[in-house]
Amino acid sequence: MRPLRPILCACTLAACAHAPEAEPTRVDSDWVQPRLDEAARGALACVRDEPDRVLEIELPPEGHARAWVYPYPAAPAQQACADRFASGVPLQPANDVVRSVVRGDGQQLDARGPRARALGLRARAIDQLDGVERCRREWQRRAPGQSARIGVTVTLGDRAVDAAEATASTADASTTACVLAAVRGLRVAGMRGTYRYSYLLGPRGAAVGAPDLDPVDAHALSSAVAGQRAAINGCVSGYRSAGRLALRVRFGNSGVPLGTTIDRDSNVGEQDESDLRADACLRRVGAALRVPPFDGPPSDQAIPFSLR
Repeated sequence: MRPLRPILCACTLAACAHAPEAEPTRVDSDWVQPRLDEAARGALACVRDEPDRVLEIELPPEGHARAWVYPYPAAPAQQACADRFASGVPLQPANDVVRSVVRGDGQQLDARGPRARALGLRARAIDQLDGVERCRREWQRRAPGQSARIGVTVTLGDRAVDAAEATASTADASTTACVLAAVRGLRVAGMRGTYRYSYLLGPRGAAVGAPDLDPVDAHALSSAVAGQRAAINGCVSGYRSAGRLALRVRFGNSGVPLGTTIDRDSNVGEQDESDLRADACLRRVGAALRVPPFDGPPSDQAIPFSLR
């Protein structure tokens, strides 16, 4: 009589050989969302004292969470910190792409809102810049030392680019076609919509302009103002009238101001010469502000001040 054990082992191995591969158990997006929200709020420690920064943690259907610190790319230490919080999210294959987007001051943002979409698309375009960089290098061989801007309109489906066209280009036809081919290969999930943005090609590298959904990022503007803080304080100290005013700056899509004006509280009475000189001083400082290039029409930004 044959031993029983080998027969059982053979049968078990045969059964395993014909068994279908196990599919990962997918979870509902509503179940995953609170866990991502918790991780994103924890990652706020990475951008402490920067309320206009934005943190995003995304969980794609594959189940491996990823973090971005916006504006992207952030300082390496900040990004590494956020990555640690993302890595703490358990592997959870979801039915759909799930995102949590939190501002540096703790405010939860709509992941499908204009600012989150603009920041998210730009970050993903930067992450996938290799194809555009190859186009740039080929173009530089034909036109050494030249710079160009290629504006694109991209329509995204659930997982891929549905359509892409060049809306403007200062590069040659071959480079423009090459960049469009790279854009059509973008892998961007869960960001359905139409976007307009640009690629900036120069002698030293390629960059991505901000989409015109929300062209001037709040953190970029705050950083520009902080860089001129000493000059601004000097202007504000010259005012003699109390009240509120706003420095309004119209930025062209090069990131350079096209014009500056002063809007004053209607309760402020007649101004003296000191106030008029302070107005002119503040307008000059406004003209020196710079933000990253963006697409679309000029963007009007207000910088408020309270005079005491």
